[in-house]
Amino acid sequence: MPKYKVIFVDFDDTLCVHTEYLNNKYKQFLFCDPETMCEKIYRSSLVNHILLTKLTQLKNEYNAHVILISSANSLLLDAKKHWCMQHCPDLFDQFISSSIELTKANIILSYCTHEHLNEREVLFVDDSWREREQALHMNIHAVTPQEIMLS
Repeated sequence: MPKYKVIFVDFDDTLCVHTEYLNNKYKQFLFCDPETMCEKIYRSSLVNHILLTKLTQLKNEYNAHVILISSANSLLLDAKKHWCMQHCPDLFDQFISSSIELTKANIILSYCTHEHLNEREVLFVDDSWREREQALHMNIHAVTPQEIMLS
């Protein structure tokens, strides 16, 4: 595996594996504090421990910057941050939310431009075929969680 300076990681069904369908479940908890929101939404979700271990190894081996990138509004992103602080407090250096208008791939490209990085110095881990496909078209190395877990 090449050396990466930055690793972008998706949250839902990549790092945090859901055991129930969450579509719109978060809406009823939007105005709770992040801790309560996290508990209500993610209480039955599982930590992808294998991926977490591999990401920690890559972070340490490459001295890489690890960024959580997730489709979320700011309130939901706060709940995801809280979950990460509970389950992987030392992994993430930054948290970024994406949207339909500002996709994960576009954010990663903007980050590369801002930080003067080549797209190939960045790794993007996401369970979504659509997200990976868009990133690959932009010359970003995008992989499934399983590819990292098996490496």
